[in-house]
Amino acid sequence: MKEMSSKPRRPLQGGAVWRLLLAACFAGPTVCFPGGSLFPAFSLAFDASAQFKEYTMDHGYFTCEIPASWQLLREEETDAEDDIYQIELTGPAADKAPTIIFVSYYGKDNEDFMDHENFLARNSTNALGETENERERYWPVKAIELKGMHAFELERERKKYLYPASKSEESICIKEKLFVIPAKEGFYVLHYFASKSVYEDQLPVFDRVVRSFKTMGYN
Repeated sequence: MKEMSSKPRRPLQGGAVWRLLLAACFAGPTVCFPGGSLFPAFSLAFDASAQFKEYTMDHGYFTCEIPASWQLLREEETDAEDDIYQIELTGPAADKAPTIIFVSYYGKDNEDFMDHENFLARNSTNALGETENERERYWPVKAIELKGMHAFELERERKKYLYPASKSEESICIKEKLFVIPAKEGFYVLHYFASKSVYEDQLPVFDRVVRSFKTMGYN
């Protein structure tokens, strides 16, 4: 059994995503992200005329269309080391939470998950194995066909406190949709993360990314 890494490369478990939420400086016209950069907040309504551009991951692991106005983040220096090739697309912010789309390829030697089944098991319940409580709800994993590929769909909602280290009770409800696609070696994940209040507003962007996604023969 592989030893699980302690590196913060697990956004699908909530780590990197939640650091982005806690890094939100204020609910004004800009949001502060890791590294101190200021990223402008967008209109929350989906613009049907929005421009998209094609993105190709190194080694041709995948291609997809991405929204040209969203911020593209990638940790190129650690991709090969971790065997995780991932882009983060950061869009409109609402309720002190950014809207994020992850597109990832987890190679067979990645340090976070043993395989797609391990990923599904660890992301379809909380740490106690629960699927529903007063703060969380995990819908059952669904086996689906995605563009002719065998895949799995997950959805979940989670209440998160904005300032867990303080006595503040301020919180937001996060809603997520994930698609997991097994490959010959490793697996792919497409992950949409947004405040529940604007989840439907930017879902068409995620749908466009999913519709354009190609695995370049690695599945």
